[in-house]
Amino acid sequence: MSPTRKRYVLRLIGRCLILILCGVLALTRPDTFSVLYGLNFFREFSVLHLLWLIWMLDMVLQILPIKSRLPLGSQKLFATRFHPIRERISKESLKKHALSMTAAAYRVM
Repeated sequence: MSPTRKRYVLRLIGRCLILILCGVLALTRPDTFSVLYGLNFFREFSVLHLLWLIWMLDMVLQILPIKSRLPLGSQKLFATRFHPIRERISKESLKKHALSMTAAAYRVM
């Protein structure tokens, strides 16, 4: 597994744990969510402030172009991620491929 994929999996696991934590808090201590009403968010401190801080840091890291932390979709411009086509493309094979991909997309839809 590539380092980027491992990072994605760890982030997914972390997000799932946060979801479970929020679910447990909602069932056991619903008063924790009182900071969400009105301006209580700025009056008292709760666990939700920490979750908000983690979320904001994640958003900032998504925006800043740090090469080692770029999403896979944004790495296509780097030579290490670019794989040129080796065989020659014909119109017939391109049309066949487009039709098969369209059919696959319809099945998923």
